[in-house]
Amino acid sequence: MAKTDRPRGCPAQPVKGLSVHDEEWVLHNAVIHTQSPANPRATAVSIRNGRILETAGDELKECVPHERRTDAGGRCVFPGLTDAHLHFEWFSLGLQCIDADQPTLQYLLDLVSQQARTLAAGSWIRGHGWNHNAWGSGDLPTRHRWTASRPTIPSS
Repeated sequence: MAKTDRPRGCPAQPVKGLSVHDEEWVLHNAVIHTQSPANPRATAVSIRNGRILETAGDELKECVPHERRTDAGGRCVFPGLTDAHLHFEWFSLGLQCIDADQPTLQYLLDLVSQQARTLAAGSWIRGHGWNHNAWGSGDLPTRHRWTASRPTIPSS
């Protein structure tokens, strides 16, 4: 068997255009977010020449020699995500924000008030996406209305 051939039972096919001299390696023991609705999570990913061959369970590590396996130690992995600056950080922070794209200002203020009741004084509420033009009323949030919705909680 050539050094890049996969043992029987290892299903991924080589990616067309790759050299037979490129070695495959497997990252395993990971929490892999595949972005595939059919298989959203995996624990291992095989890679050759910087390209993802497949995602699967940890049994995938048996498809390569021990020296070409990397134990991720349970860390989170997003295959194919290359971000040279803060898009990913911005996205992940957004998951913790209130979705301010609401039909009315009052509805948004009610959401802020509801969130404020779950937080300790001094904690921050973050939101994103509000568009006063969508409210149709021309209503704009004022400091007084924000403060009334969460008197002890700063917001941004």
